[in-house]
Amino acid sequence: MPSMDDLLLQSALIPLAVAAVAAGLLRLLAGSAHGPAMAGAAICLAFLTGYILMAGAPAVWPPSAVQKIFFIAAAGGIFGLSVDLSPRARRLTALGALLAPALALTWLGWPRIVKLDSADMATLLVVAAAGAAILAELHGRNAQPAESAVKLSIASVALAAIALLGASASMAQLCGVLAASAGGFALWLWPKPRLRFAASALFGGGLVFVALLGSVAVFSNASKPALCLLLPVFFAGRALGRADAGLHKLGHAVKPPLVAAIAMVPAVAAVGLARLLGGSAY
Repeated sequence: MPSMDDLLLQSALIPLAVAAVAAGLLRLLAGSAHGPAMAGAAICLAFLTGYILMAGAPAVWPPSAVQKIFFIAAAGGIFGLSVDLSPRARRLTALGALLAPALALTWLGWPRIVKLDSADMATLLVVAAAGAAILAELHGRNAQPAESAVKLSIASVALAAIALLGASASMAQLCGVLAASAGGFALWLWPKPRLRFAASALFGGGLVFVALLGSVAVFSNASKPALCLLLPVFFAGRALGRADAGLHKLGHAVKPPLVAAIAMVPAVAAVGLARLLGGSAY
């Protein structure tokens, strides 16, 4: 059994470092025109690195949901990079945000869909709709890059705790890897945003969260009401209301910490509800 030091290294420290370094390298190599957007692929690279360190390379045709997550992340990262190179990036990103969650979750839950399991099919439909809303909000016009990265990281930490309470340690570890990967990328975004949370970050990171959310919802004993409470995390910026315009005038460094503090409220509530309803399976 791996020690806590190994788990901390594999699921947090290494992904965080890989994301931070890879973001800088991608920005440098891709140049000033595409670099700030394409640097978001660092989230995907860090997640895949953490996955391999923890679980090894998956089978070419993955038999399990955990292994499918690897390929969803890889496909999302490649798709995001190609979109960021396109002159129609914003339109393609909006279309991808609408369709990608449904496609990823269909493949992820295909065994349950074939069996016509109505409960799991309904769960996948709800997660697909929520996933489309999450991706749209992460890429919203009013969201600063640091906001999107920190909301993704906070939601991933909360999902890790809920997955652990739902007796899915492997999913919990992958959620931790995603949280660290998003956190490493966020280091470039605050107090001054040097990079963008564009398609590469959205599909290489945000789509991975949606896939993990679907996996935890369908393949673990996690509390469904607790998982629903994670959705408000991504809409934390809207709680600022009319104060949003005033915060923009104060500079880029002010709003992200406030959004993070607001996002922590539903995240902590979700974990607390999961504990209350299900307890710990360990």
